[in-house]
Amino acid sequence: MRGPGLSFVEATAVLPEGRATPFDTGIWSDAHIDAWKPIVEFAHSQNQKIGIQLGHAGRKASTLPPWALLDGSVSPTAPKEIGGWPEDCWGPSEGVSFFEGFPKPKELSVTGIRTVIEAFADAAPVAPKLIHYSLYLQYMNNASLSIRFIYALLAMCG
Repeated sequence: MRGPGLSFVEATAVLPEGRATPFDTGIWSDAHIDAWKPIVEFAHSQNQKIGIQLGHAGRKASTLPPWALLDGSVSPTAPKEIGGWPEDCWGPSEGVSFFEGFPKPKELSVTGIRTVIEAFADAAPVAPKLIHYSLYLQYMNNASLSIRFIYALLAMCG
């Protein structure tokens, strides 16, 4: 045997505005499934298993990837010019950014929370069919919501 036995695809957003950076992967559209297939098929051809982390960045959304910040000369917020969405970030509190220089989120409403939960619920059955081996959920670093969602998901799976 050679190579890794298991690789994890991290930060796969369930909604476009739930990406941490404009360069993150997603699974909110059927087009994403087609894009993932050759990657997964290649990994499987190498006897490698794939896991996927479903997530929503919340108030950490629309930021630049860490390697773009190495010299410290730019703001961590991804501007619209490179595909960012700094005016469409959502979090638990209005205007409370994750850290200095991050976008100032809007407060997520009850309807917005339901939308995010539905996006996880829509992606959760698709991810294992595509990836086959492991599923990890992360939502705005909110363990309480994640635990409630996992219980609901387990109930749906029987």
